[in-house]
Amino acid sequence: MSDDPTIEAVTGMLKEPESATAQLAWLIRYATPSVKDEALDDARLLEALQSDNEQVKMVATWVLGWIQKITKQRQEQILGDTP
Repeated sequence: MSDDPTIEAVTGMLKEPESATAQLAWLIRYATPSVKDEALDDARLLEALQSDNEQVKMVATWVLGWIQKITKQRQEQILGDTP
């Protein structure tokens, strides 16, 4: 995840900061191999998983899977390949 606070500044300027577009922008910033493990606890991600908007929910589900995959790979790299 980018540590750049720009996304928060941009969503703050939107007429509808809770719009699907703003939610999707927030979510896709996690699609990076350098995503932090703490992203699993991000309130906006967890809220998006419960969204009434199917597109937001679908992207949130994919993003959660991505973060889980990356954190698992990191864990295996640190601990070694364990069954």
